[in-house]
Amino acid sequence: YDTEWIVRAMTPTAKPLGQLALAMGASANTAGAWQLARDFAADPRALTDAAARLGTDDGSGRRRVLLVVDQFEELFTLCLDEDERQAFVDNLVTAAAEPDGAFVLFMALRGDYYAHCARYPSLRDLLPGRHEMLGPMSSDDLRRAIEEPARQGNWALEDGLVELLLRDVGREPGSLPLLSHALLGTWQQREGRRLTLRGYVATGGVSRALTHTAEKTYASLNPAWQAVARAVFVGLTQVGDNGRYTRRRATRAELLEGVEQAEWLDQVLTVLADARLITIAEYSVEVAHEALITEWDRWSQWLEEDRENLQTRRSLGESAASWLKSNREPEALLRGRRLAKLREWADAHPDKLNALDREFLDVSVAAAQR
Repeated sequence: YDTEWIVRAMTPTAKPLGQLALAMGASANTAGAWQLARDFAADPRALTDAAARLGTDDGSGRRRVLLVVDQFEELFTLCLDEDERQAFVDNLVTAAAEPDGAFVLFMALRGDYYAHCARYPSLRDLLPGRHEMLGPMSSDDLRRAIEEPARQGNWALEDGLVELLLRDVGREPGSLPLLSHALLGTWQQREGRRLTLRGYVATGGVSRALTHTAEKTYASLNPAWQAVARAVFVGLTQVGDNGRYTRRRATRAELLEGVEQAEWLDQVLTVLADARLITIAEYSVEVAHEALITEWDRWSQWLEEDRENLQTRRSLGESAASWLKSNREPEALLRGRRLAKLREWADAHPDKLNALDREFLDVSVAAAQR
């Protein structure tokens, strides 16, 4: 092969076969696009054939095709048709496994969705030894992420701007997303080809860029998903001893409580993660930056409306954790008026309890009845 590559990029969305057809050169909203998507659905070698056609030029040689599938987790969160999921995976794996290597597949997948790939034996067999796990970026990594693209694009950075950006971003779990928010706002306030401290300050820094994104993302959701988003954000908050709101890690199971349909939660989490408002680890979900809690007016309003519930849930959670830490000693159970109050609250707010809270209350009630 010569050194020329044909590079195509896509995200699965809710219709991965249609997006694959567009990525492989079909024109949008045409009979050809629909036909190619149908071919993918019917034949696992259809992508191999499409890549061969795409890589054949005017006779001077064959070119290699690189397909980049970003946000691969959308296959599990947005696509609800299992047959389409299977056909998409079958086409990717078949094309990538061709012995001549003319087709190269690059997938970007959030770590918490890696286990979902095991549902598909061909994909499960393909991944071992071919994946790279990426951890959080260091300060030096973040500095290079600012300075190198600026240098390559011939953009000037005012002295002190990089240091201020790194200080404001800090060591948050979503540091790179926060940095991208801040840099975009600063670039929009640029002076010629120069990014300035004045421009960064004019954007309101990290906090305002983040709240603008939060409000825009929330407004893009339908009413049912907005309700799920509210439950997620409130579920990722706790009231501290000083009465201030702080973020908390929550499991998907905790956030699922009170959500009408489980797939809605996965879809909303994907939207929020793509907007860099939350970060998702293998077993937990967390707010990308604590400033969002205090700076986003909508979230502050939700929290004020739910303050009493948050305080009660915190009290119950602390008592349940103490009981668990004591190896479930009977002396750590709830009694008397406090038990009656928390039981009444739990009956009125069943969606606010996690599994440990429920067990703790049930055991406390049973002990009191005995």
